[in-house]
Amino acid sequence: MGLVFVWSQVYGQTDDLTLKSKVGKDLMAAGKFEEAMPVYRELVKALPDNPGPVMNLGMALHMAGHEREAVKEFQEVLKLEPAHMPAHLFLGAAYLVLKEPSKAVEPLQIVVRGQPDNSEARLLLDEGLLAVRSRESKGLEWAWSELRRTGEPKLRRSGETCAGIRLLARFSG
Repeated sequence: MGLVFVWSQVYGQTDDLTLKSKVGKDLMAAGKFEEAMPVYRELVKALPDNPGPVMNLGMALHMAGHEREAVKEFQEVLKLEPAHMPAHLFLGAAYLVLKEPSKAVEPLQIVVRGQPDNSEARLLLDEGLLAVRSRESKGLEWAWSELRRTGEPKLRRSGETCAGIRLLARFSG
């Protein structure tokens, strides 16, 4: 009870907000992520400088498959608390779900550096790095085919990395 009292004093949380927080937690535990979202949105409005409800809202959004919205919430947590490892982890995971591995790598690297024994972060980082390398490889394949077809190197604008293509241009010219 003392922890709740101290937490309530520090963040100015009333008994009503404590109850809402418990309801949100119970909904999340029951897998009712869509139902938890409005509860956490209310808590975020009431406690805008508290990263806890923002993180919980982001997790509810992520678990419900609303990745774009979840990314915004995880970024907000990191504005409030830059060293928040779960926010970095979930941000990286959300970017992987969105098929944006190049954006996933940095937050996942932060987690791996800060928590070297975090095997989940290591697996996600490996997945992100493999996806980035795969895209680089596809970009390089495309550049080679364009070079063979047209005789001049071209840059692709599909979001695949251009680093390999620039190297190819340097060595082919």
